[in-house]
Amino acid sequence: PPPPSPDVATIGIGMNEKTYVDSTQKRIIYIYCPLEGLDDTPTWLANGTIIQQGTRYTVTREYLRIEKLAFGCTTYQCKITFASYTYAETSTVCVRDFIAPQNLTITGPCNVLEGKRFNLKCTVLAFPEAKITWGT
Repeated sequence: PPPPSPDVATIGIGMNEKTYVDSTQKRIIYIYCPLEGLDDTPTWLANGTIIQQGTRYTVTREYLRIEKLAFGCTTYQCKITFASYTYAETSTVCVRDFIAPQNLTITGPCNVLEGKRFNLKCTVLAFPEAKITWGT
């Protein structure tokens, strides 16, 4: 396993999860395949294409190491084929710049009569999407 480091993201693959990685913080991703105890090395795919060992990818029996992160979303799959079936797990990794919540705006009517209903709309620019809560 990789040593802990602030510029490394570690992701467990499976259950068709989507994981967001902040490109301003992480430079390397390790994706782990849940095929523990097997002697065979899984086949790794990126968006359906077999990944070849090279300068950007390191493939082992336990994990896929990715350097030189590309912006956008990529679906990674670890797959192993036995005599009668294929076992595969998939996860999507999205690399982009995270944006702290900013440009908060609340819009609604300027004047409201007491006891009358009205609507307010709150918007904020953020990634991942900000959770907005209302209070009184």
